[in-house]
Amino acid sequence: NIVFNATAHLNNNCLNANATPDIDFESTIRNIIAVLPGLEGIPSNHAIWTLSPANINELRASNIRIAMEGKLFPSEIKRKHRKVHAHGLGLFGMGKIMNEMWARVDGFTKQVFGELFDVGNIRYHRLLVEYDVGRIRHRRLLAECK
Repeated sequence: NIVFNATAHLNNNCLNANATPDIDFESTIRNIIAVLPGLEGIPSNHAIWTLSPANINELRASNIRIAMEGKLFPSEIKRKHRKVHAHGLGLFGMGKIMNEMWARVDGFTKQVFGELFDVGNIRYHRLLVEYDVGRIRHRRLLAECK
């Protein structure tokens, strides 16, 4: 769903932040979600802020789509499995922060993630049809072998 896409985008940023030792993980997460999605890591004095709002939104949408490339489904997120300690920020705390993030996010960001949801939803239904067709073929082959 849409929230999964936004959460995956946030998780990518959070995992990168958590890989850095000796940082305050919760404050890092709060700093990440305070920034407009797609503009993480851009300093406030950067020249990008002189662009028109339409150009900034176009750049944000592009950055979000690039960051989410290949990550619309949980199984597409390829990373080495490791135990990650959230330095006191548990599942409940992370959920609370993500809920706050989604409540504060602007309409443009929701639109971009909505478009990603539509792409993922179409792909999901295609995969489901392929799976069902494969099951039917498999049953027919089994029936022919008997």
